[in-house]
Amino acid sequence: GFKNRLFLVLLLIIFPFGQLARINLIGSEVVIHANDILVGLFVSSWFFLNRKILPGILKEDSLTKPLAILIGAMFLSLLVNISQYSFQHILISSLYSIRFMVYAGLYFVVKNLPEQEKKLAKFGFVYAILAVAVIGLIQYVVMPDVSFFAATAWDDHFYRLVFPFMDPGFTGAILVLGLLAIFNFKINLHKYLRYGALSVVFIAMM
Repeated sequence: GFKNRLFLVLLLIIFPFGQLARINLIGSEVVIHANDILVGLFVSSWFFLNRKILPGILKEDSLTKPLAILIGAMFLSLLVNISQYSFQHILISSLYSIRFMVYAGLYFVVKNLPEQEKKLAKFGFVYAILAVAVIGLIQYVVMPDVSFFAATAWDDHFYRLVFPFMDPGFTGAILVLGLLAIFNFKINLHKYLRYGALSVVFIAMM
């Protein structure tokens, strides 16, 4: 429906901004990203609207049990260690677990979207990855020395592509994922667009 398409478009527009779209909630340690808010709203609304068929969807999917065990282990670990850490440390740890749970929910949402919306998600993901590569390359050319970010608790880097996720390893992993997606998604990209996207992403990975 329209709401699903709107959430997908907004999510794919905001995704390439990575750590540039982060919000500090409590001091500088508890952080939430614009993507987290959108994914949380998208997943929770979809689960609520599909609550009657949701048990069947979860029961039939082979990833439900492994994800449930992993999420259960995360929260069990928090409970076991709750007396050993401060409230803020427990809060931060629980937010990581909740974030993982929400993004795991996104898997079930996207998998069960109508075909047209799946197609939109695939197209949008390719463009989002291309935007990540472009933002990273602009940073590499215009601002190759990002060591001054060390003052705000980021690692200092020199002549490395770190934007938009502020981490060359994570940014690289996202670009590799995008490269694989461009190769494997069964979508009808114009050949020049496909080659152009592959070239830009590959250059950014170098």
